[in-house]
Amino acid sequence: MIETYAEQDPDKIAYVSGLVNNNPYGFHRLTSLPELQDTYAGIMKHSHIAGEYVPGYQEFRITEPGAADPGGWGTVWQFPHLARWIHEETTLQPERFKSLTAGLGAVEFDPSVRFSINVMLFQRDLWSKVATGGVDDEEMLNIYCDTNDKTIVIREDIPFVHLYFGPQKRYLTDLLPKVREAYPSPHPRLVADWDAFKANWQIELQKKIDR
Repeated sequence: MIETYAEQDPDKIAYVSGLVNNNPYGFHRLTSLPELQDTYAGIMKHSHIAGEYVPGYQEFRITEPGAADPGGWGTVWQFPHLARWIHEETTLQPERFKSLTAGLGAVEFDPSVRFSINVMLFQRDLWSKVATGGVDDEEMLNIYCDTNDKTIVIREDIPFVHLYFGPQKRYLTDLLPKVREAYPSPHPRLVADWDAFKANWQIELQKKIDR
């Protein structure tokens, strides 16, 4: 991702991302691959609405059967069963996931389409240009890229996993043990330290609330 960023026009590039299996664009891209396309078409047999109406920014969209909307609040965002399916096909099969994406490359993403970021490589000063006083940093960044014609590059051959977000969470938490098994930590002490840190932080936070 660093090499790809360095190859871009420094006055045009906003950020570089990878292929995230459970975000609208990554899901759309993976379900267009021959290895997954037919299976997905058999699951998603009906048209559906994607998107969310944000005046001056985004409209609702109709997505055809067997297709996946890649934009903001796209197909996979609203259907937890599809997120579970793509995790079973990719997340829980790391070597297969890498194999599926190995032949892909770098592509430019249309900045007029909202990109659900999840992972990004950028220069620190980008934030000072993006912050407009809004409460949604992702939305501000997408609007900034669109209105300033900035380049977003997706490295489709660098796979990433995002377990759940939005309405998916309550339906997918049972996957956590399987994910931990599929991705054993090479540094168990770091994981243990992080768990201890979180537990202590929650205790300290509760003390402040009780005051």
